[in-house]
Amino acid sequence: MQESLMWDLNTQERIRNLTWWWWWWLLFIKDPKEPRRSRQLMILWSTKDCQRIKVNDRWWERKFDITKTENETRFHGMTAAWYYDGSKLHEPFVLEENSFAVRRISEHEGELVPESKNTYIFSGNPKQYALHIKRPGFDMRFRIGPWNSFMDRQRYKKARYIGKYGYNGLRIYGQKLSGTIETQDGTEDITGTAYFQKIMVNAPAFPWYWGVFHTEDGSYIDYMLPHIGLATGRKTEAPRSWRDGNGLRLSNRMQFYVAREDRTYHFRVRRFFKTWTSEGLPVFHVLGRSKDAKAELELVLESYSRAFWRFEQKYLRWFNSILHYNEYPVEVKKLEFREGGRKISLDDLGYITGNCEHTWGKLL
Repeated sequence: MQESLMWDLNTQERIRNLTWWWWWWLLFIKDPKEPRRSRQLMILWSTKDCQRIKVNDRWWERKFDITKTENETRFHGMTAAWYYDGSKLHEPFVLEENSFAVRRISEHEGELVPESKNTYIFSGNPKQYALHIKRPGFDMRFRIGPWNSFMDRQRYKKARYIGKYGYNGLRIYGQKLSGTIETQDGTEDITGTAYFQKIMVNAPAFPWYWGVFHTEDGSYIDYMLPHIGLATGRKTEAPRSWRDGNGLRLSNRMQFYVAREDRTYHFRVRRFFKTWTSEGLPVFHVLGRSKDAKAELELVLESYSRAFWRFEQKYLRWFNSILHYNEYPVEVKKLEFREGGRKISLDDLGYITGNCEHTWGKLL
């Protein structure tokens, strides 16, 4: 069962100085003040098979190697998070070095617990997961549970490029979110949706564009555009550069699950470009077309905030690799699906929310 992999850390195929593991939740919290935009929170628990790596301006040094017993795995890594509260981006919301314990309570139930004076606990089972994030000024308690059979399914994918080089990942496209956020202003009940991935990467990280979107009726969209080109050599932090582009695409997939039809449409991204808001944030323009050219999906995605992370890993004295990783909460300005004479648009899907990623540089 895929669910049993949630609390497992694969150490059999690790590659020295390269392998990277993480658990990652992205929460879309409804904002009654901005119906077309969501408040968003990302939290990640991670470790890497290297002695040290710089995250933003902080060096992480591994204190001990991964140890495993029958029902528990211990490792040293970092917890990282950002939070967009509807008007302000708290970044980093969390960036903390931790020792971790991952415990399997039963076949499908477990918990991930960092040792900290704060609280960043992920626990539960497929019927209900829980996140408890408590740090100065905030006490967040989230419940994450079933939505529909397409969204809830735990999908495991494994790819090998050559030898051990490749990746494996466990994903949950979407689940319903509820809970409370307590601040100095009081306690607020919240609702929304959540996306999850647990990934092990055994390959160099090169530039990519990625996006994920949830609709009110339980439909789902994502795209992934990894590429190699001039952006691989970029070392600046500015979101805009003449080096940006699609380069040589390693993949150009896109999918649209239409809940009311219980049907998934698959596309190849035929056109992808960016324009810019007056605040200097990207607007992503995406056009996908089915293999038989009978269906198209067009998106216009306007960023309204930016979360930025910089990862640097040194090799010997004279060489380092740097990956710039950006996450953009976006408002979907246009969504139009066309097949023959029929269309699906924003008005047909209700509330929709999403996030776009853009990375440049490389991490070897």
